[in-house]
Amino acid sequence: MISPIKRIRAVLFDWDGTLVNSLDVKIHNAGGLFHQEFGFSSQEVEEAYRRLSGIPRRQLFDAIMQDLGKPPLQEEVFNHLSMKFSELNTRALSNPALPGLIPASTPVLLKYLQEKGCFLYVSSSASTTELKEIASALDLAHFFLDSGGDIMGSYPGFNKGRDHVAFVCDKHGLTKEGLLFIGDDLSDIRLGHEAGVITIARVGTYSREVLKDYNADAVVQTLEEIPALPGLVFGREV
Repeated sequence: MISPIKRIRAVLFDWDGTLVNSLDVKIHNAGGLFHQEFGFSSQEVEEAYRRLSGIPRRQLFDAIMQDLGKPPLQEEVFNHLSMKFSELNTRALSNPALPGLIPASTPVLLKYLQEKGCFLYVSSSASTTELKEIASALDLAHFFLDSGGDIMGSYPGFNKGRDHVAFVCDKHGLTKEGLLFIGDDLSDIRLGHEAGVITIARVGTYSREVLKDYNADAVVQTLEEIPALPGLVFGREV
């Protein structure tokens, strides 16, 4: 139970594994790309990506290289790899008819929060441009833009967690008590708590038990459960 009762004015969502079931596609793309570019085992890259996901792409790619016993990527090499990765992801994830890609609960919750007058944000470690292209193709971008929110990716100096939370607070004149962060990864729980906001975890990437043990403020099986969570009131005061 979340106590005392919090009135939530802005909701920040992780993207991969939270709003869309895209993580496995990205992991597969990374494995194939690193194999193509460097000859690495796709399976080893995929295993490293899954363990390390949830951090900005530059950090993630360098962490994968370190995991494989290799030095960090030079800037030019990283930029090339990142561009190819975004192209693969955008091509694979821009089809709203792809089975299972968009959980039925995603538009249901976004519409509910929008009607309550909440500011809605994507807060992701992925590329901003990639996120916006995919969100538009999946007909999800309007929920964020029309609510007065935005789709935020990560880049040096502006990352998921404290940076995104501070931006939303400043933009709308809110305190951290008025924000909610929703994710699916252990790194999401850590970043949300480091930023000082209530953090809810969706089951999928990790089990309910693991997410509870990692001290998420609440754990849900589907996003549709969130409006009924005790201790949360959404939208403006009437």
